[in-house]
Amino acid sequence: MIPELVALVAAAMYAVSFIVARRGLRYSTPATVTAFSMVFQAGIFSVAVAVRGMPDFSWTAVALMVAAGSLQPFVRQLTYRGMQTIGAARSGSLRATHPFWAGIIAISLLGEELTLPVFLGNVTVVAGIAAISSENARTTEAKADSPRWYVLVPLAAAVMAGIAFPLRRAALTLTPEPVFFTAVTGTVGLALLGITQAVPGVAQRYVWDRRAFWPFVAAGLFEGVSAGGILYALNAGEVIVIAPITATLPMWILLGTVIFLRDMERVTRATVLGTVLVVTGIILVSVAR
Repeated sequence: MIPELVALVAAAMYAVSFIVARRGLRYSTPATVTAFSMVFQAGIFSVAVAVRGMPDFSWTAVALMVAAGSLQPFVRQLTYRGMQTIGAARSGSLRATHPFWAGIIAISLLGEELTLPVFLGNVTVVAGIAAISSENARTTEAKADSPRWYVLVPLAAAVMAGIAFPLRRAALTLTPEPVFFTAVTGTVGLALLGITQAVPGVAQRYVWDRRAFWPFVAAGLFEGVSAGGILYALNAGEVIVIAPITATLPMWILLGTVIFLRDMERVTRATVLGTVLVVTGIILVSVAR
């Protein structure tokens, strides 16, 4: 039961990171909170590796994790950008569709069999995406609706996460060291974030506002620990059990939005329906695979 409990707590902690980050984004930028999250992940787990000692590892596994880590800063920045533009509830549900995209990649490129449960799960996820995308999001802070194409921002993050997910799983199969690999992905992501700041036209704008500081600190802590917890759960438990548990993330975000962000976001019936459909579809796909 320990891996399952860790997966559940990790999903809830990731949802908390969404909620507090959304508060901070009132005063700052997605690039800034991304930097916070990468610093905390790299720092916390690098210290943990230093305390535990360097484990034996496969260089192939490290290469896979480096590839996954190189996608991480872009995934997070797109995630936060989506959160800022269309709200935490809608963005969180769309971002959580990464198992769907991972499945599409596996079926299209790797020749994985398309079974009836996987097909039904995919159809349900698509219906959920359509429901969430069917209307513009209006927050209590905004006078104008966000353009409909903004839903593509968290979907792009989900596609990239869908590519990274099987890379992480393959690496853990070769070297079952989730703490070490969480440090690796955090360090790679942080280094890449720094490199991109030196590239003209790619560098992002950082806004250091004290009102965003503590929300971003909390977001970085919760997201970093959540990332490690999910890797631990996937390594220690059965994927067929762990994946559906982590798929409950949109429900946690939706609940947190209703309770803690009611002054910032309006949760509509379409958002609730879409979230339920996305979660149901992801669970179907996860169990079937």
